[in-house]
Amino acid sequence: MPSTVRAEDRALRRAAGGRRGRVAVIGAAVCAAACGSSILRTIPLPSSPSLLDPSQPRAAVPAVSITAGGFVPQVLHVDYPVTVTFTNADSAPHTLESAPELNWDNCPEMNTVGTLQPGQSKAVPFSEKDAVCAFHDAALRANTAFQGYIAIHVP
Repeated sequence: MPSTVRAEDRALRRAAGGRRGRVAVIGAAVCAAACGSSILRTIPLPSSPSLLDPSQPRAAVPAVSITAGGFVPQVLHVDYPVTVTFTNADSAPHTLESAPELNWDNCPEMNTVGTLQPGQSKAVPFSEKDAVCAFHDAALRANTAFQGYIAIHVP
């Protein structure tokens, strides 16, 4: 096994151009992260089966809290019909909107939330069935902690 690991390590070094290639790749990655590039973002793209799987447990309370650390929960499973309450539990305002770039449905209901001031809540009724609603904080769209999903199931 050790010879296999060494052989794989040598192959990776050759593919990256040796030690200099690895340093260049690491340097580019650090620069991309520091410059705010989306290259290194790890967007939590739950797979379609996991989000739309009818056996997923449903939230007892259809609510999302916005904290300084992000959305809690980031993935909310609910049964249709549903009204989800969004509450800003942070000390800063947050503007929520639909996030179709996260590879799910456009969610016009999210565009009705707007900006929530600290302590403010908004209840949003959802009209889609068997749908996934992706959303983000408009000012923090590259921050994966401020990206969320609502999976709306038909009971």
